Amino acid sequence: MAKLLAVGGPAFGASLLLTLLAVKGIGLHVLVVNRGVGFGMLASAPVLAAAVDFGGLLVVVWLTMRGPVRREAAVLVAAGGLANGFDRLFFPGVIDYWRVPPYPYVFNLADVLIRLGVVWIVVDAVWRRRRAGVIPPAGPAR
Repeated sequence: MAKLLAVGGPAFGASLLLTLLAVKGIGLHVLVVNRGVGFGMLASAPVLAAAVDFGGLLVVVWLTMRGPVRREAAVLVAAGGLANGFDRLFFPGVIDYWRVPPYPYVFNLADVLIRLGVVWIVVDAVWRRRRAGVIPPAGPAR
C-alpha cells in the first residue's frame, strides 16, 4: 500500500503522509526504481537480483521450519521480501521512495521490515547462544 501511495500521484492522495513527514523534517520523499538488491548491487543483472531475493526468502523459510528462528522475525523478513518481489514482477525493479538524512540511500517500508527481521534474528541467535553458554558474556580483556 505504501508503494502504491508513493507512485500513485496526487490523484490517489499519494505521498500525503510522506510529504507531511518530510515537512516535519523526518525524511525526504524520493522516488527511485532499484533494479538491484541491497544498495543497488546486481543492478546490471536483474534476473540474478530476483534470484537472490527469492533465495533469501527460501533461506528464512527453511531456518524457520528448522526451529532456531523466531516466527515473528521471519514474518517481518518474509513480508518485506514478498513486497519487494511483487515489485520485481510488475515493475522494472523495486520501488524505493524514502530517504532519511544523513543516511544516503533511498529505501521503502519493505526494506525496513527486512532489516528489522534480520536484526531480530541475529540478536535472538546471539542471546540463545549466550544463554546456552556457547558465547561467554562480554567482559574486560585479560
